[in-house]
Amino acid sequence: MAKIKIHYKKGGPSQVPALREALKAPVNPQESLDAVIAELNAFEQKYGITTVEFYARFNRGLMGDSQDFMHWAGTFEDYQYLMRKYFSVEKAAA
Repeated sequence: MAKIKIHYKKGGPSQVPALREALKAPVNPQESLDAVIAELNAFEQKYGITTVEFYARFNRGLMGDSQDFMHWAGTFEDYQYLMRKYFSVEKAAA
């Protein structure tokens, strides 16, 4: 799922109309997937384990609940969502 970061340096709420227009733009699922995979790769490099191993340990309560681990778990859930929604292979009708 696409992630949007909003930073107000100047203008604040006056930027809302422009933000609404930007949110109407179509989302490219491949770009979203690429961004999520890049985040997962960064976590794997930082902690030296695969995302699958991390997530299994995390779900068993073995990883703690640091901000990084919560973010990593959420990012993996985003990856799973994108794969199910946009990249699943449908079974051919028999």
